[in-house]
Amino acid sequence: NPFWMGIIAVSGVTWLFIDHVNTGYVQGIRRVSGLVATCLVVDLYYGLIRAVGDGSHRELSRCHEVAADYVLDRILSYGGIYTKMGQIASSLHHVLPLEWVIPMKTCLDHAYTMQQTETILCLVRAPEYGGLGTDPAVYFDDFDYIPIKSASLAQVHVARSHRTGEKYAVKVQYRNIPAMMNIDLRALYYVTKVVGYSTGVDLTWIHEYFKQTLEQEVDFIKEGQNCTWFRETFKDWDDVAAPEVVWDCTSSGVLTMKYAEGFNIDSKKGYAEGGVDAQKVLERVAEVMGKMVFDEKFLHADPHPANILVEAKGDGKWRINWLDHGLYQRLTPEFIDAYAALWTGVATSDPAITEAACSTLNIPNQTLAAALLSSSPTVPTTSTALDVLDTLGAIPSQMVPVLKCNTLISSLQTELNVPDVYNTTMARRAVDHYNNQQIEIAKATGDNAEVRRATTDARRRLVKLGVHVDPEPQGSKWFSLW
Repeated sequence: NPFWMGIIAVSGVTWLFIDHVNTGYVQGIRRVSGLVATCLVVDLYYGLIRAVGDGSHRELSRCHEVAADYVLDRILSYGGIYTKMGQIASSLHHVLPLEWVIPMKTCLDHAYTMQQTETILCLVRAPEYGGLGTDPAVYFDDFDYIPIKSASLAQVHVARSHRTGEKYAVKVQYRNIPAMMNIDLRALYYVTKVVGYSTGVDLTWIHEYFKQTLEQEVDFIKEGQNCTWFRETFKDWDDVAAPEVVWDCTSSGVLTMKYAEGFNIDSKKGYAEGGVDAQKVLERVAEVMGKMVFDEKFLHADPHPANILVEAKGDGKWRINWLDHGLYQRLTPEFIDAYAALWTGVATSDPAITEAACSTLNIPNQTLAAALLSSSPTVPTTSTALDVLDTLGAIPSQMVPVLKCNTLISSLQTELNVPDVYNTTMARRAVDHYNNQQIEIAKATGDNAEVRRATTDARRRLVKLGVHVDPEPQGSKWFSLW
């Protein structure tokens, strides 16, 4: 609405002038006014098309393309938090038209890049300011100042050591990221407040989500620790890996790792040239996600196609290399129980279990719950999209990154034309968790009849999933499944 966008422009610029007069306020005005101008231009463009266009699908598709290209240009110009938004949009195939989703994939690894002089300054500054405190030549014989990837907060360079023969990936954080992040978050909060007021939907949760996640992602020491945890957790999985961190060349703003090979997990060309079965890869990804959610309760919360590489090793063999471990989410046992119950109710068509889980997780109805879990590739109406946004603000914050992972895998299955292996895997893990929980609750009562009832219900749920169950329990187990 141009009226509301006008209010945002006038009051937002005034607010930033007062609040940032001594801390980069010129850049603050430039960035927030750019955000407002972008919203206003896109809104006016769609309004014009509705007013004078013929309403055809072809015309609307062209309108989406023009608007998405314009927004992408602004995102690449400003970088930072706006790039992060573009990355999220690239996976929202079930919310946004494909004309928006496809261009936003550029944000995954081809965003803003620093000039060589800026990169050197970031590397040589003192460790307490995020640098290495010395010239990179001290650590590496060769350092390529042209980045191979660039994203929202940092860019990646290739370095080599002739003495060890190793090839390294050096992730260098952009200059002034903390200051720009603060400005962008303030602008985002103000915009979500006003737009939320005009739509009647509270959108301030978007600001809180970005605030919490960005605070984690700017600390590369923490990212290195998360990466090491992932390596240790999956050390016995031959086809799953993460880069080894080189701690001597790592600081809060520079992360050095051994180089990981592979193509982006959404690359059809990569699968064809490497002779890799995409379905088997996605099945393994689903198993990794299931282990992190239900076993470890510690989830890689920022997966996107450029962060998951598939390394073809010949003869149909492959390995999945997981990158970018800056953002993780700790999951509480209470949330896991409710999430498993939600999956169980939806997967086994049990409205009583689904309703109870929806109540615990603040999801308004069962239909929306099923849509959130499955991330079905449909483009909803505006009212449905607003319902989803409203629900995302009400559910536990732990659930947002979990749903983000669901969305990514659903998007990959659609793009690669792979059967739904993710929902099948997660449903089985969830039902297994829920069954074990119910049996343990029954055992705690000391009532054998309750235990038998819980066991029977558990076996019935497994059968509903199409899982073969032995006709009689074996040994000390209450049920077994293959």
